[in-house]
Amino acid sequence: AIEALQNGVSLPLVFTTVVKRNRWYLWNKKITTIKKSYKLKYYALSRQYVLKNLATNRQENFSTLKSVIDYLGKVEKLPLLKKYTLTDSIDKYWVYLQIHLDIESLPVPLRPIAHLSSQWRLSSSWYLCPLQP
Repeated sequence: AIEALQNGVSLPLVFTTVVKRNRWYLWNKKITTIKKSYKLKYYALSRQYVLKNLATNRQENFSTLKSVIDYLGKVEKLPLLKKYTLTDSIDKYWVYLQIHLDIESLPVPLRPIAHLSSQWRLSSSWYLCPLQP
């Protein structure tokens, strides 16, 4: 996938956020799921990586792939849900975060290769953090 990126293929990325209510008497209840889609492209002439938020069309430029990864790893001011959705009970809320390569959004000729090759299965582990109402 990295080689394809450096040869001009845009990589579609999906940032998934899930909020769950942890209940002691039942399974955790999913409150909401939010998916944000991005396209990552490398421009060889300028040696720049461009990350585009597909919902807002906002673009960020980076000089290294590591700086793109660092940027994606910092989550700030992420609107999850309205505060009244959270109950003031003994239940705790948890936020699960993950980013992965969206194979189905790759160019059609690359999809079979991406499905068969483990080098294309790019996904972070789920990151878990508490949410306070």
